[in-house]
Amino acid sequence: MRTFHWDPNKPAPKPDSLAERKCVDWEWLHDWTAEHSFLLQDGLLSHPTFGRLDAKLQPLKAST
Repeated sequence: MRTFHWDPNKPAPKPDSLAERKCVDWEWLHDWTAEHSFLLQDGLLSHPTFGRLDAKLQPLKAST
C-alpha cells in the first residue's frame, strides 16, 4: 500500500515515504485494496490547488 501527499507547487501527488509501518493481516489488506484501488491515471484525483488531473497527471484545461 502506498500513501501520497499533495505538493502545493506540483499537480501530481507525491509518494509519502513517512507512512507509519506495522504488522498487518495481508489477506485482509489484499481484499480491501482490491475493492478500493484505482490507478492514478483514472481521472479520479483533484488537486487542492490545480483541480482535476488528466491521465498524464496534469491539470485539466478549463473548457471555454
